[in-house]
Amino acid sequence: MTFSLLPVTIATNVSASRERSKDDGRVNYAGTTTTVALLIGVAFAGGVVWGVSGGTLAARQPLSTQPPPISQATIPGSTLATSSSVTTDPSSDLSDAESALPPPPIVQDPTRIFSTRTGVILNYLKAGQGTAFERTIKRVGEALVASDDPDRRRQAVGWRVFKAEDPLDGGVLLYISMLDPTVPGADYWVPGILNEAFPTEVQELYDDYSEAFADGQILLNLTPVLLQ
Repeated sequence: MTFSLLPVTIATNVSASRERSKDDGRVNYAGTTTTVALLIGVAFAGGVVWGVSGGTLAARQPLSTQPPPISQATIPGSTLATSSSVTTDPSSDLSDAESALPPPPIVQDPTRIFSTRTGVILNYLKAGQGTAFERTIKRVGEALVASDDPDRRRQAVGWRVFKAEDPLDGGVLLYISMLDPTVPGADYWVPGILNEAFPTEVQELYDDYSEAFADGQILLNLTPVLLQ
C-alpha cells in the first residue's frame, strides 16, 4: 500500500511567525526531506491499520464529545418543568422522569500534548468532508500566527498538514498533521486554539470540524531511528 501526499497550507504567513519565534530564541525544525520520508512511513502504517481493522481504529484517541465551554449547552428534546406539568400523584416517582431524560454526555480529556520532539496526528475524515476540514485547519493556522503567545507562534512554525492523494477504503480521507518540532507542554487541541482566537465563531467551526470525522484521531509520539 502506497500513498501520494499533498501539502495543505494552514497559514499564509508562517514565515513571519517563524521570524517572530526566532526572536524568542527557541526555534529549531527538521529538514523537508527527512520529514516527507517520515510522513510516507506514517501514512503507510496508518493505512494498514485502517485497512486491517476494516475502518475501525481500536487504538484511536476519540474527539472530545463537547466543544470548549463557551456557552451552556441545550439538551435536544429537553424542556423546563412548570407548575402545570408537575404531577401530584403519590404513586409516581422520579424514575419515569429520569428515564425520559437523555443520558449525560461523556466528557473526555481533550488534551493534545506531545512528549517527544516530533509528533503526528492522523485524521480520518468522511468522504466529501475534506474542504470543511481544510477550512477549519486554516483558521487554526491564522489563530496561531496572530497569537500574542510565543508558544502558539512556535506551534505555527512546526505544524504542517498533508493530505493522502488517494482515499482509503470506503472513501475515507486521510489528513496527516506533522508537528516538528513540537512545543513542550503546548496543547494542540484544535477547538481550544480556535476558542482563544475566535470566541464568537468557535461553535460553528467546532461543529464543522467534528462532523467531518469518520472516526477519531490517532496521536503518535515519534522518536528517530538512526539508519547509519
